[in-house]
Amino acid sequence: MTSQEIVVPKDKIKNFMDQPCEDKKMNSKVHIIIPVFNEAKSIVEIINRIHVVMKSRYNYKITVIDDGSSDNTLKLLEEMESKINFLRNDKNLGKGETLKHGFTHANKNEIIVILDGDGEHRPEDIPKLIKPLLDGEADHVIGSRFLSKQPKQGRNPDYLRNKKKFNKLRYIGNSIITWMIYLLYQEKITDTQSGFRTFGPGVISKLTLKFSGFETETEMTLNLVNLGLRIVEIPIKSGLSTRESHMNIIRDSLRIFFVISIMKFQKEGVLKNGTKENSIFQRQLLENKILEKINQIETQKLKLSSYKLSIVIPCLNESSTIIGVIREIYALNLNNYEIIVVDDGSTDNSVDLLRNLKNVKLFIHSKNIGYGRTLIDGIQKASGDLIITIDSDGQHEPKDIPILCQLIIENNADIVVGSRYKGRYNYQIPFFNRAGEAFIEVIVFLIFGKIIKNNQGGFRVFHKRTLDIFKNLKFHGMAFTTEILMSAFLKNYRVVEGPINLYNRPIGKSRVKKIKLLLNLIICFLTYSFQRILRFIKK
Repeated sequence: MTSQEIVVPKDKIKNFMDQPCEDKKMNSKVHIIIPVFNEAKSIVEIINRIHVVMKSRYNYKITVIDDGSSDNTLKLLEEMESKINFLRNDKNLGKGETLKHGFTHANKNEIIVILDGDGEHRPEDIPKLIKPLLDGEADHVIGSRFLSKQPKQGRNPDYLRNKKKFNKLRYIGNSIITWMIYLLYQEKITDTQSGFRTFGPGVISKLTLKFSGFETETEMTLNLVNLGLRIVEIPIKSGLSTRESHMNIIRDSLRIFFVISIMKFQKEGVLKNGTKENSIFQRQLLENKILEKINQIETQKLKLSSYKLSIVIPCLNESSTIIGVIREIYALNLNNYEIIVVDDGSTDNSVDLLRNLKNVKLFIHSKNIGYGRTLIDGIQKASGDLIITIDSDGQHEPKDIPILCQLIIENNADIVVGSRYKGRYNYQIPFFNRAGEAFIEVIVFLIFGKIIKNNQGGFRVFHKRTLDIFKNLKFHGMAFTTEILMSAFLKNYRVVEGPINLYNRPIGKSRVKKIKLLLNLIICFLTYSFQRILRFIKK
């Protein structure tokens, strides 16, 4: 994975390195904030170079925040107090807390520049990072050490050749973070850990920063991504740091991965403002909204009447329950529908019971070929605008069909997954089922950045435009339900969960073979992760 270079399309890169910064806005206020910790070897030179670059161009000021340095940094800064605003932490609090300290002294009408004090960032590049803000092309600009100014080169070859500046472990870590952010947020940011950045007026006030270490740069970036603000990366030349990095690769990488994950949950509304209570409140609002629609029965029937429904039911030895399921479908009094039952080699009298039923098309497998293959056969024979899959074991209530269809009809989704977590379940879910769904939820989230809690349920609705997801599926057993979701996400279909009621099986027990299912799921995850990465590389 680490050997693959990220190539950014030519139209996504502004070649600012070769463009002089026009002083179109001499009155712009620029506030340069520099966090320092034991930077005695470099900070004086950095400040002097900033004055040389900025004095004839901008109305600017410099704020340096010392984070409890133990070398000669503090004394040097005190001697330069006439040239800078000087702040200090009484003890070492971390880079994130130090930046937040500096931000409290910034005004909303200022352009904010942050850069490190170790000599790695060149003050001469500040005008290039300010220019997109002045030109109205960005709200936030990141100076990227990895982005070559020649788009076809991908990552900056000059920077990567110098192993003293960036060791291989940090390079691997940055690559993983880059891919992870792309997978979860669909944002291509090559240097998420860059400490050289600019913010447009008022942008800093929009940030909600909760972390204190080196993960702060990632947190800032994802804050702005979640807010939908414009982020631009500009290739920068990099100087040689005068010291070893203060970053702990293992500890800080784990913190960064945590930030990426938790902020994605916040974006999806799962942890709004970081509180479980708010999450429950948000879910309750959604449920209430759907329940209001349920009460509008006549309106729903009117809308459903313009769609043909194909209800696909797989069957394997369900003679004690399947007739009850079909009778409940009849009770819905649907106007335009068909019921397709595919029997997967039943050895009881299921087939005899199903023959000659009204609106039921029966297809029979001579032998058992698996749940997934059975569903695909039924879906391929469907002629409806909306295709509903529902199990024949009596756990699902057909009366929930109009509710799930409504989410597609109102153009909120392409696929709806019936979810007991948005409705209710009337028995104790076995531990293996709950743990398995949680495991799948996390993996799907990491690969696609999507959250589907009831990911193993068989009660689903598909618009006919989505039927291409059933082509070339690899798994025909119980892993089929997970593969459908991954195939849908890979093709960028909108998948949502809708409320259903779930009941315990009235008779019999589950036929899921747990070990076989687990092995198939692992292969499925690896397969779709690889496909996801390939798409990322091609972009």
